[in-house]
Amino acid sequence: MICNIKDVYEYAGSRQKDALNALVLAQVVDSPGISRKEITHTNKLRPSSVSSACQDLLDRGILYEKSIVDPNQRGRPEVALYATTDYWTSACIFMESLDFRAALVDISGKITPLTIKNEYTTSTNYQDKLNAALSQVIEEKPEKGNFIGIGLSLPGFGIAQEHTWITSTRFGHLNQISSTHFGNSIDVHLNWVRSIDARMQSLLLSNPEFSKGKTILFHWGYGIGVTLSIDGKLTNDSFSKFGELGHTVVDHKSEKQCRCGSRGCLETEAAIWALLPSIKKRFDEVPVNEREFSAFLEKRFIEELPEIEKAIDYINIGLLNISKLFSPDRILLYGPFTDHDRIYNRVRENFYQNIPHSEFKSIDISRIQHTPADEVIGSTYSLFIDALRKDLTASS
Repeated sequence: MICNIKDVYEYAGSRQKDALNALVLAQVVDSPGISRKEITHTNKLRPSSVSSACQDLLDRGILYEKSIVDPNQRGRPEVALYATTDYWTSACIFMESLDFRAALVDISGKITPLTIKNEYTTSTNYQDKLNAALSQVIEEKPEKGNFIGIGLSLPGFGIAQEHTWITSTRFGHLNQISSTHFGNSIDVHLNWVRSIDARMQSLLLSNPEFSKGKTILFHWGYGIGVTLSIDGKLTNDSFSKFGELGHTVVDHKSEKQCRCGSRGCLETEAAIWALLPSIKKRFDEVPVNEREFSAFLEKRFIEELPEIEKAIDYINIGLLNISKLFSPDRILLYGPFTDHDRIYNRVRENFYQNIPHSEFKSIDISRIQHTPADEVIGSTYSLFIDALRKDLTASS
């Protein structure tokens, strides 16, 4: 199931009947064909309570049932329960390199990619590209069921009171896009989320061990950023500058201009966009897309380049600083540089060589693999939570 079912009913005002509806739905989504008896026994509940919840969800079309015909079984045939997984559907729009991608997702976590039409990708204007992607998603949203909104998983940060989103690295300069710009043409809910926060939310759902204590997710790629969760809850509201580590100043005397407008930022020493000119002098074709850049690095001893060695040193400064600030239990690295075994090993070794001995065993640093599915799941998570809280309220 796309969300942690406990988050559906563990909030002020939830009732036991609502919680039971949520629990039953989660069991059916996770175990299609499960019976009332199995739900009752697994959760040690009263048969009458489970039967009432199932009937409530059946009446609404959230569940449906099929009889299991067993010639060897006497008496009333067993009934198998299934979820109408497309009862709720959401969409996600995210960025891959300089282009937008989109996908639909249902409550079971089934993802259906959408192909952005070629005529929509020719513009270099950030707002125009996003407008086009939004228009196409709305055109292709399912006609049946409940379309609950669109998750926008974007690099950058937002200014909530102004309903704007700012991105600074993808297009080479500051870009400000406004949700009010869409006007009456957008009649669906938009959920704006920083890309790294969407990824963290997805990781917390699929890896329960990351919900213990403090977890930092550290991205090193086209840009550089972090996010933090404490006991499984994101500390960022996904609409602020929290975690913009790449735009902290590491050399105040530097003449290197960052795309954010400052000088001497961490990104000017270690981000893909800043390192590309030097790398291109040594290699003919260097991709900008992060997944393609990761494949490019795989077969090359790029960590021996002076620029990369220097970048590793600066990344180590960033890692040491966030460990001092937040005292995390674990730091998870992802991005094309740490996909590269030798670069990852150097980063990890440097980190442990430079942290105080007393902290050596208290912080675990490792790497994770990222897929676009993480952004789809993470950016639509709160949309599904809100829809479920509303629609799983017991009828009586």
